[in-house]
Order: sequence, then structure tokens, then C-alpha cells
Amino acid sequence: ILYELLCRQRPFTGDTEAVVLYEILNTQPQPLARFCRDVPDDMERIVRKCLSKDVDERYQSAADLVADLKHQRRGLSSVISSEATTVPSARRKERRGWIVSASVVALVVVALVFKPWKITVEPTNEVAAVQNRLAIMYFDNLADPDDEKRLGAIAANLLITDLSETPNLDVISNQRLYDLLKQLGHEGSKRIDRDVASQVAKMARARWMFLGSILQTEPQLIITAQLVDVSTGNTVASQKVEGKLDENIFAVVDRLTVEVKSDLALSESAQASFDPIMAEVTTSSPDAYRLYLEGVELNFQYRGEKARERFREAVAIDSTFAAVYFEWSKFSGKKESIRLSKLAMRYADHASPRQRDMIKANYVFVVEENPRKAIELFRSCLEKYPNEVTVLMGTFFAYRKLHHKDSALLALEELVELDPQHREAYNLMAYNYQAVGNFDRSIWAINKYIEIAPDEPNPYDTRGDLYSFEGMLDEAKASFAQALTIDPEFTMSRAKLGLMYMYLGQFDSARTTFQQLASESDPSIRSMARFELGAIAAYRGKFQSALQLFEQGIGADALDGSDWPGYKHYARTLIWIELGDLDAALIAATDGGSKMDPTDISGWRWLMEMMVRVHALRREFDKAQSTMQRLAAALDYEHETNDVWWFSAAHMTKARGLRDSTVVYLERAHDIDAWFWSRFELGRAYLLSGQLGRSVDMLEEAAKDFGHNREWAIIMSVTVYYYLGQAYEQSGWTDKAIAEYERFLNIWKDADPGLAKVADAKERLARLKGESSS
Repeated sequence: ILYELLCRQRPFTGDTEAVVLYEILNTQPQPLARFCRDVPDDMERIVRKCLSKDVDERYQSAADLVADLKHQRRGLSSVISSEATTVPSARRKERRGWIVSASVVALVVVALVFKPWKITVEPTNEVAAVQNRLAIMYFDNLADPDDEKRLGAIAANLLITDLSETPNLDVISNQRLYDLLKQLGHEGSKRIDRDVASQVAKMARARWMFLGSILQTEPQLIITAQLVDVSTGNTVASQKVEGKLDENIFAVVDRLTVEVKSDLALSESAQASFDPIMAEVTTSSPDAYRLYLEGVELNFQYRGEKARERFREAVAIDSTFAAVYFEWSKFSGKKESIRLSKLAMRYADHASPRQRDMIKANYVFVVEENPRKAIELFRSCLEKYPNEVTVLMGTFFAYRKLHHKDSALLALEELVELDPQHREAYNLMAYNYQAVGNFDRSIWAINKYIEIAPDEPNPYDTRGDLYSFEGMLDEAKASFAQALTIDPEFTMSRAKLGLMYMYLGQFDSARTTFQQLASESDPSIRSMARFELGAIAAYRGKFQSALQLFEQGIGADALDGSDWPGYKHYARTLIWIELGDLDAALIAATDGGSKMDPTDISGWRWLMEMMVRVHALRREFDKAQSTMQRLAAALDYEHETNDVWWFSAAHMTKARGLRDSTVVYLERAHDIDAWFWSRFELGRAYLLSGQLGRSVDMLEEAAKDFGHNREWAIIMSVTVYYYLGQAYEQSGWTDKAIAEYERFLNIWKDADPGLAKVADAKERLARLKGESSS
């Protein structure tokens, strides 16, 4: 308390109680002089003694502390008296006076603590409440305590949507409310008592909180509510709204909104602002709205498939429910996201003005694929709605699309400043810090996420990814397994666990894992599992078996209507290139390109890149150039900021023997997106151009990167050791070269006969061992 009185901030701070406790136990507070240079040495000593970690070094009685404080007060008073003969600056006077006042107040505090008076001191807010911030709690359904129809949540969320349109009123979002309740151990609670509501409001730094109750549902709806000043706990105003016999929850909330706005201390312009009719900007169906809320909440928990089920049911009831399509598009694949974004835009007139603006910005980003224009629209939204985290999230994705990594991270940092409990922001931060080479910071971010949501599988899945990017396979495997312990149906972690088994050489376990996934109900998961089963065979150099499995998978995908077959065509093309059959490679790439939807740029573009590669290897440069033009047209203006474009350009120059240009183009690709494939290709290009130091560095980075995209480059995933062996060999590092050739040959020890790299690696290994022994 004394430290805070002097410095105007606490000695130990943190976003959560756990962090604060860690700081108290393990760190030393900053010296007082850092925040207030006029603090006397004696006062510094008193505070430091109070805060000592060693109990024996602290004051042993309140009397000793009081004596030192009194002595310090007298000293300060005499100093001020002596300074009165001069003309001290106003700033110095303020500081001296503040210190004296602090020591006086400290004496009072000590007296209050140690006198046997029954005085209760309420905890203060760590940060002052934000002016005009309102936290709307879930309504208690007294008429139906189980709230089977979720009327309590519907009423609260409708009110949030309605009041969010009021200028200069900052309404806590439903996701922020959900996160805070989860942090307090009340996730999914249908009833929130006043104490919990007060804690939530204080954590959200709200000036007011709104508490409501549904007293009656039949034959007419009756709602009572209270507007409470969070700092005092006093009720500012009360409301009671009785619905008419033909009125549903939407109409009743409309009337409640009018009363709440009149009770809030808002400006005249805010009072007179547009007040949308909820049934017109959401849905007129309580059942559809209930399903929408359930889907949103399931998505908060990263239970995407279950969320999709609720959203499907919601639009089956009301096909014009724009908010459902908008929320659904956020966690869908590219093709599905385009479809849903178009539907959201079509029915945007059935959304609130705030959501309408976000739907338009999202449409420009997803459907028109114009991230620069989308950023302008997102920023315009932020000017209107400065605390809208969804807009900041959209801004992040748009910057990431342009590969503006620093700006993308800045958007996330703005987001967590607004909402320190935003799990997805920490999740994305973790990946993006890792992408810029800051592994320690990425682990910090994911640990923040785990701290917020320790019982969710997703943060452990992400942590597994981070470990896999760093080559920490055992740690990655353990983290994916931990995610599955929490939720055995979390299929992302199961698939990645299968990959860890494969990379660790535990092929039977890997195969069993993907066979299980191949029987899942979701067609996209089944398709992915079929690809991975073929990938296991290809990883081991069993190319004929892999080709057969990919063919079978493509046939099964056609029956399922899955959007995963492009990866199988891509893998088939890589295998035929490795085997030296460029005719078969061209057929595989062309077949894959013809079956992929060109509007699904994320998959189709890689098959176009593969076609450029094959044409270049066949020295069909006109056809390769024509394919690059198709690729540039599909990527539109952003083709020069897309790594696929530069990979394609590098294939052309490599086939022509232009090694320096190949290096330049691959460096551009790597700058845009540094992952296994770009590291592998650039490392090999450095090797061919004689830049051995750079080749070793880049191939070492590639060799340790076991991120879940590595399996797409399934052959290179193994041959990286072959090329790293060559880089070591040419650098004169014989022992390291031997280790890498042995690693490569161990994985391909049961490979198909006649593979050129296997024969060459064996020859190199025998020679190096012979030289080493001699």
C-alpha cells in the first residue's frame, strides 16, 4: 500500500491473479526513485524493508514501522519548511507534498490494520473503470430456472446488440463476457449471482452493469432489470417491461432498450441515436437465435463441427439470418467461407448497422480477395467502433494476407490491449511470433492462452505446433496427447499426433491413428486421413504403394465430395518427378488442376506451381510461362507478394541453369513465408550455387521444422537430410555428413528398389566412412 501511495502504481502487477502471485514470490519491485525521483533514501529503505522476501528482514511489529514513518514525516516537514524560503517549482512542491501525504495516510492505514476496530476495506479496482462502459449480464430466468429455451442468454445478447449501436456507449461483447465468466469458473452458467456479476464487471473495467430477470414467460413475457453503478454497488435505475400477449422476446427487448438508454447518463445525440428493431436486424425466430448463440459459444470453445451443426439448424429456420452466415464464415475453409460470406452480404440488410459494416469488410477480404481495400474498411469500422475486437481480428488477417508481419502483430497487440482475455488473439500471436523467429515470445503467448483456458484442447494443440516447428518432437507429441486427453474428439491434434509418430519412426502407430480418422463422420477429415496414409508410404520411400493409396483416396474423395483431393494430386506429381517420369508427372498435375476449383486459390495455386515446375523440367518454357500468367491472373494484383509466384519463377530460372536468379527468387519466397518448403528449396539453391555456409544454415532450419505443413512436401521431408549431408560434406564436416546420410538411409531403408538418391547416399557414406577410418 505504501509503495502504491508513493508511486501511484502497485509493486507487483499482472493480468491475472496467478501472474501477480508469481511476481510477488519471485521478482523485486522497481525502485521508488524510478517513478518519483524526490523520494528520500530513508523512505526507500522503509518500503524496501516492508517488501522484503525474507520475513526476518521485514518489520517485526507495527510499532517499529509507525516509529520509522513518524520519523520520516518529521524529516520531510522540516525539509519543506526550509524550502519555503526559496521559490520551489510547483512540480517539486507537488512531489514533496505528495510524499508527506503518503506517509500520513500510511500511518492511518497502519492504525486501521492493527487497531481492533471492525472496519471492512473493500478491494480497489486495479484500473479505473472506463467511462460509459456497460456490462450486460445473462438474465436469470426465474420462470424457468433451467432456462431450457435460453431466454436469459437471448435477452442479454439482444440487448448487447441493440445498445452497441449507441454512440459513445462501450458495451462489453458477448465473447468478452464469456471469457470472463470462464476465468471465474462459471463457463456456461445459466444463472449469475450479483457477486459474480460484480467481479465480471470490475474485471471488464465497466462503469455500469446491467442485471435482468425474466419473471414470467406465459401468457406474456415480463422482464425486470437493474442498472448498477459498479464502483458503489448502488442501483442507478430499475426497469420493468411487460410484453403484450402477441409480443415475443425481440419486441420486449426493443422496449427495454429505450428505457435503459433513458436511464444512462448519455449525451443527447446518443439518446437520440438510431435504435434498430431487433427482429429486423437479427431474426424473428427465438429458436433460430437460440441456435445461433449456441453455435457462437461452441466456436468460442473451438468445437467447430458442433458449432456448424447449430448454424445449419439456425438457417434452416431462417435462411435470411445474416449474422449466422457471418460467424460461420470465420472458421470455415476457403471455398465454404466464400459461399457463406456471399450469403451474409446478400442478407446484410437483416443485420445491425455495426455488423453490416463488418460483413462488407469481410466480403471484400474473402470474396473479392482485396486485403488492401479490406484494411481500409476495417479501419473505418474501428473509427466508428473503437473497441470492436472482431474488426481488429479482420485487420490482422488482411495484413497477414499481404505478409505485413509487423503490422499483423501490431493488430493483435491492439486487440489484447482491448481484451486481455481474448484467446484467439494469443493463439495467433503465438504462431506469428514463431514465424518471425521469436520462439520465446511465442511460448509466452501460448502460455497466456493456456492460463486463460486450461481446460480447452486448442492451446495445447498450438503449443504442440510450436514445439514441432522447433524440432522438439517428443514435446510436441506430449502436447498433442494432452489436447486429446481434454477432448478425445479434437481431430486436429489426433492428425498431428499421427504425424509426430511418423516423424519419430513409429509407423504402425501413425497408420493406426490415420485409419481411425479415415472413419470419421466429417468427409474432409476422412479425405485428409486418406492423404496421410499415402504420405506415410511416400515418407518411407515406398512410392508405388503411395501412388496406389493416393489413387484410391482420390476415388473415395469423389464419392464424398471432399475438397482435399488437390493434395493427393500434388503428392502424386512429386513422386513422378522423383522417379524421373515427367510425362506421368504432367498428367498428375494437369488432372489435379482440372479437378480443383480455380476460385479456391489456396489449393489450386499450388497445382499451378507444380505444372510450372513440370513444364520447366520438360523445357516447355512457353507452356510454363502461360501457366504462370494464369497463376498471376488468379492471384490478381498480389501475385508478387505471394510465395507461390516466386517458387514458380524459380522453377523457370533453375531449369535454364540461372542459379543466381533462382536464389534471388527463392529468397523472395522465403521472405514472404518462411516454412519447411521455402527453407528446403532455398537451402538446396544455395548448395547448387556454392554458398555452403548459407546452405548449411537454411537446410538445418528446414531439417528441424516439423510443422504440420511439412507432410505436403513429403519426399523433401526426407531428402532434406540427403542434401544437408552434401552441404556438410562439401564444407568438410565429415562426421556431420555421415550422420545425415545415415539418417536419410535409415528412413528409406525399406524403400522401393532402384532409387537414385539411395544409391548415391550409400556410395557417399561408404567413401566418407572409409576416409574417416583411414
